[in-house]
Amino acid sequence: MKNSGIGRAAAALLLCMAAASPAQAAFPERPVKLVVPYTPGGAADLLSRVLAERLSQELAQPVVVENKPGANTMIAATQVARAQPDGYTLFLASNASMVLNPMLYRKISYDAQRDFRVLSVVAELPLVVVANNSVPASTLAQFVDYARARPGKLNYASVGIGNPLQLATELLKSRTGIDVAHVPYNGSAPALSSLMANDTQLMVDVISTSLPLV
Repeated sequence: MKNSGIGRAAAALLLCMAAASPAQAAFPERPVKLVVPYTPGGAADLLSRVLAERLSQELAQPVVVENKPGANTMIAATQVARAQPDGYTLFLASNASMVLNPMLYRKISYDAQRDFRVLSVVAELPLVVVANNSVPASTLAQFVDYARARPGKLNYASVGIGNPLQLATELLKSRTGIDVAHVPYNGSAPALSSLMANDTQLMVDVISTSLPLV
């Protein structure tokens, strides 16, 4: 794929947990679960594996990664919000979970401020605009010209409606006036596979998953 330019938006990943009760026994006495709201193979999943390994060393207990994709991270967020507030369920949340969903949806089954305690920002990931190699464009400006000449004939991939990657692409569309159809996928890995197969021609992605393919 060709690197068509670096976007200005950034995806921030937060490590959260259900708020713990004041009185607890020695922690941890058993394995800890790290819930990831995205499919295996994407940036969040890769980050979670590294984080789980280091946490396991620090806590002297296994930290088990559990992928729970779907509903723009709300399936995972709801599961963690309803977990026992004992510190044994951690959530690798993105700005989709903590910021965008409360603004985009009238009703969600968790309260980002009430149900979670932010422990740390563990990563900030810049976004990159990438295109299939068959697209005759090496810069973002060239892609815009190419898309303007083919209104409605190109597709862009994302990891779901309302996700920061999809919103960044819609912002790109609104600022450049291009007409590119949205094709949502359930994670970065299938979205990038569609881009490599030329089922889609454009994607805004976090740089960590796209860079090895550029």
